[in-house]
Parts: sequence; structure tokens; C-alpha cells
Amino acid sequence: MESKIRAQSDMYHRMENARVNFKKSPKDRLTSNYIETRIDILNGQWETFNKVHEQLISEVSDADYAELDYFNEDFYTKTEDLYADYKTELKASLEKCTRVPTKTQDTCRICKKKHHSLLHSTTTNVQSNNVKVTTQSNSNNVVAATATASDENDQTNITTCFSNNKSQVLLATDLVKAETNNGSFMTLRSLLDQGSQASFITESAVQLLGLKKETSKSVIFGVGMAE
Repeated sequence: MESKIRAQSDMYHRMENARVNFKKSPKDRLTSNYIETRIDILNGQWETFNKVHEQLISEVSDADYAELDYFNEDFYTKTEDLYADYKTELKASLEKCTRVPTKTQDTCRICKKKHHSLLHSTTTNVQSNNVKVTTQSNSNNVVAATATASDENDQTNITTCFSNNKSQVLLATDLVKAETNNGSFMTLRSLLDQGSQASFITESAVQLLGLKKETSKSVIFGVGMAE
């Protein structure tokens, strides 16, 4: 019986050391295969511990049960807590490795490239998800894009203008402190356009700040366009 109790103590320390070593693992080692292997090893250790514990319960006398520290200090529960905590950490790390990033709507509906649909420089009308994008150009290589979102009751027109010329336009940027829904502050990067009469926020910033979204129907036109 003493040998089995020593084996139980050894198994506890092996699990404890494995947990400490896992926390020290470099990030490049934390792959899904590595973590799954760790979980398999831990499950095997816990299964062995349970089998030996059942043998001890069946073999111990009432007198030994009252005297042995293994039972008095509830060594089984102590090991069970270690197993649960370590496995929780492993599963959390595995979830980070296998989590699929949530794709935000940051691509053009027309060409699927990484720019807004209003900035797509074509002369083609596209109908997608009740959004119609129309572009026009003039002799000055200035393209005006109008997006119309409609439903049964109302519609929203958003118009923007940009140039086909390959000259660079520099806009000022700034770091601003924005308040979150819980009252704390986060630093966000902003783009300053002195000619703009409205302020806009990205979907990712809304999610980051935990802001509540409200439906709004409005008409927005860019420079040189009339309703």
C-alpha cells in the first residue's frame, strides 16, 4: 500500500511539473498538435491515478484509513483540482490556436479587394445585398461613386468622389482617447479630413468599444454632386 501511495504522490508531482513547464513554453511551440498531445498525456495520468485510488480504497482497512495522510488530507480531491485547472488551461490555449478569425466587412463587394465598395473605380453598376453602386467619371479624371441602399420604406444615398490620377493625397492622423461602454478609455487612431461634415467610425472600432448601434437613415453626398 505504501508503494501505491508513493506512486500517487509521484503522479501528482508529474502533473504539477507538466503544468509549470507548459506555462513556460515558447509561443512558437504552442501549436494545436502540441497542446492536444499534452491533453492526451494528462488524461492518461488522471486515468492511472483513478485506478490506483480505487485499489487503495478496496485494500485499506478502517484503521489505516483513519491514520494515513493520503485519506486524511483528501489527496484525491487535491489532485482532481490540479487536473481540472491544468486541463482548463490546455483547452483554453487550444481554442486560441484553432479559433477562426471573424471576418469583418472590409472588402469591396464588387472586386473583393481590400477597399470600400464606394472606392471601386469602375463604370459598372452592381446590385448586391440591396446595395447598388454606380460610378461616373468626367474629363478631369474625377470619379463620383453613389451607393443606394433601399428597402420597402426608405432609402439611403451615400456618394463619394475620388480622382483617377495617381497623385498622393495626405490626410492628418491622430491618436484619440475613446470611452468604452464600461467607462474605461482606449486609444484609437483617427483620420482627419477637414472637408468632411460628418464623422464615421469603423465596425471594428464599434466592437472594440462595445458601443450600441442604432439604425439611421440618411443621405450623404460627396464634393461636386447634387441630389
